[in-house]
Amino acid sequence: MVLNEQNLKKALEQPLRHGVYYYYSTEEYLVRSYAAKTLALLAKQEDDAEVTRVEGPAPSIEEAVAAAGTISFFGTKRIVELPMLEPSAMNEADVGALCDLMQSLENAVLVMSTVFKDDKAKLSKKAKQLIGAAEKAGLTAELVKPGPQDAKRFAVEKARELGVVLSPGAASELVERCGTDLFALESELSKLAAVADYGEITPELIAQMGTQSIEADVFEMVRLVTARNKTRAMAKLSQLLELQNEPIAIAAALSGSFVDMYRVKCGAAAHRNYAAVHKDFSYRGSDYRLRKSGETASHYSRAQLEHILSVLLGLDAALKSSAADGTVLLQTKLRVEEVIVVEGKYDAVKLADLVDGLILTTNGFSVFKNAETKRLLVELGKKRGIIVLTDSDDAGFRIRNYVNKLAQGICVKNAYVPAIAGKERRKAQPSKEGVLGVEGVPSEAILRALQTAGAREKAKRAGRAITYTDLYELGLSGTEGSAGVRRAWLQSLGLPPRLSKKALCEVLNSLYTYEEFVQTVPGNSASLI
Repeated sequence: MVLNEQNLKKALEQPLRHGVYYYYSTEEYLVRSYAAKTLALLAKQEDDAEVTRVEGPAPSIEEAVAAAGTISFFGTKRIVELPMLEPSAMNEADVGALCDLMQSLENAVLVMSTVFKDDKAKLSKKAKQLIGAAEKAGLTAELVKPGPQDAKRFAVEKARELGVVLSPGAASELVERCGTDLFALESELSKLAAVADYGEITPELIAQMGTQSIEADVFEMVRLVTARNKTRAMAKLSQLLELQNEPIAIAAALSGSFVDMYRVKCGAAAHRNYAAVHKDFSYRGSDYRLRKSGETASHYSRAQLEHILSVLLGLDAALKSSAADGTVLLQTKLRVEEVIVVEGKYDAVKLADLVDGLILTTNGFSVFKNAETKRLLVELGKKRGIIVLTDSDDAGFRIRNYVNKLAQGICVKNAYVPAIAGKERRKAQPSKEGVLGVEGVPSEAILRALQTAGAREKAKRAGRAITYTDLYELGLSGTEGSAGVRRAWLQSLGLPPRLSKKALCEVLNSLYTYEEFVQTVPGNSASLI
């Protein structure tokens, strides 16, 4: 007899008369649940029934045959359980022997269960052989993976068993956050019941307890981003990090959410419905998740989703290879208006991972004598203000004090990193005072120092920005002799000749409008303006 779950429930309410009970599904909870219920009913029906459990994905069929053929001491039927068997792990001879056993049972009952990765249509020959034999010998049931409505009913039923009440909307809230994983739902309900003192579980309590999988949490964050609610989205990210979720796992879930949206977007372009998309991509998630992804995907073009996925691919690579703190890589860079002054290039490299802004180095004590660097600091300081971020040792404070005196009359803010004992990884020996420089200080401490100093958010520039392409078109880069021309031009402006491409463009955009910049270049073409 082949039954669906609804008819199975009715059948188990009657006295059990079959020699074989075989439950299979892609949902492990259902398989284990019904096998356990059947065993309990058989034990109750057959007083003092003896149970033999033959474990393993490829159980010993000889042991099962011996147990089934042994007459119970109490004159009752012996119960033989074969839990979580996997036909694909069994050899053909054992599958055949088990099929023969099912047809020849006299004094025993077999209770078998299997969790398949694929639905019935994709099962192996051995799996179909075993199911066919079980159908002839007794009761079989293919337990269908629950959808959202099934999961809600399960939550309500489980809450009733626990002696608690789910207030209106609580079941929906729980399923939306946890998905349709019944193990997860049962676990969360047990926790919530205890917190609610076995009274009422509300949607507010579910949210307060952070009842959700990382995938559900990240999907909520994506929806907040889509709604352009940056503040709440960042708060959600902070919550995930505070709960000790790994940045790589968060990024993976983030990628998964946008991949789901891309799947739906591609399906819509090909006029395929959700069921078809599910099949086309061999999707292992729920239809419910795809539908939710479809609602969010409607706010993006296909090109935008492709760009986002490209960015996320870069994030994944950075998280797995970069020395930077994964937490920082996940979060939006701090946009700083002021020029940030650090001592050396390694400090600047560290800061570039954390901050979107202009970073200048003093090259240690060189700033004391370098007229170009001093002029640049003053001129940029007048335009944007300065934040001094030097090491916490004596040398760092000497440089800090010098910059502060140099920039008298200019808005100078001082950011202080803590004095942490240790040495940087690139160094063989610690510094003279044995404390970490800016490059070795934890990222969180640097960001906190900048925020405490009162760093302003970087403002959007009005007008056309100066780009490195402009330098090329004006003969200042990328052409024969351009390096010498650029050095002479920078010298005439009082700017250091060894600025990086990015820093040079930042400096130029800070000091000049595009029109002013063009006028500084000897022999410029008016057509460029």
